[in-house]
Amino acid sequence: MPQPPYRRRHPRFPYTAEVWIGQDGIYERAGTHVTDLSFGGARIQASGWLDSRYDVGDLVDLQFRLIPGRPPIRCTAIVRNTTPGRSLGVEFMDLDDDDAARLRAFAREASASS
Repeated sequence: MPQPPYRRRHPRFPYTAEVWIGQDGIYERAGTHVTDLSFGGARIQASGWLDSRYDVGDLVDLQFRLIPGRPPIRCTAIVRNTTPGRSLGVEFMDLDDDDAARLRAFAREASASS
């Protein structure tokens, strides 16, 4: 049976990092983690409170570090899907040029090593 075409614009790779998530510039640190990452978005491991707070289409503010000790990636993202009790899928909306370059280089390295 043929495989369905790959839907994602950017390949995802496994990655784990703590993420701060919020709205209107107010972030919460609640043990949530990015569990996979691409240049275009991420999957965020959610606890029950997180996925019940955000719906598909909501805008969220994110901060996460690609490399410990380095400045975090900061951006607004749109929630594209939720898996109740498990995760949020988000698409990055407004990466600045420096963050986009760092994320692109990190994704290139990750895909080369897999």
